[in-house]
Amino acid sequence: EHKPVQEHPHQVGGQPMVSVCVMTYNHVNYIKHCLDGILMQETDFPFEILIGEDDSKDGTREICVEYACRYPNKIRLFLHHRENNIAVNGTPTGWFNSMYCLYNSVGKYIALCEGDDYWVDHQKLQKQVDFMEQNVDCSLSFHPARVTYEDNSYPDKIFKPSDLEVGQKFTLLDFISSDDGLGITTASVLFRINLFKQIPDWLLQAPYGDA
Repeated sequence: EHKPVQEHPHQVGGQPMVSVCVMTYNHVNYIKHCLDGILMQETDFPFEILIGEDDSKDGTREICVEYACRYPNKIRLFLHHRENNIAVNGTPTGWFNSMYCLYNSVGKYIALCEGDDYWVDHQKLQKQVDFMEQNVDCSLSFHPARVTYEDNSYPDKIFKPSDLEVGQKFTLLDFISSDDGLGITTASVLFRINLFKQIPDWLLQAPYGDA
């Protein structure tokens, strides 16, 4: 940390069940959809939203500040500086931003939703937490996700395992053997925070924070 990260004032307290981590950089056209999709979640448990804003120059930062001011009891906003950015093979990455959000999470579970993604199901978090609470042998939960190309260069695609059934369980071998990692997308994942206590060194050398 070459330059201290600024945390926007907030009143988030208590012990949330879920910490939702939002990492964003130059997502001005999408960040409102992202945050609205999280704020609309209907749950019987408290959750917090951690936004890591990586010093955008397109207006994303201002939108994040606006939302943090409107929802001080729900949002914790971290205002980053490019001096802290970690480059892999000379290319800037979102690693510092991602790690800062994850290490500051206090929920029993962590959910991910990057600034250019958004949720459409009001009960997404409730469904995933209910499943994880009932299946203590599972490390994480995910669901199908639609990928849309706004320039229509490719048709929309649904990422999911073939012949997927509700509540279906997969093993690590299933994941490794799959051609596309079971179709798991970042915005669909919810995992137990205790899995994050040990980060292998090789992961910190990956070019993407959700690798």
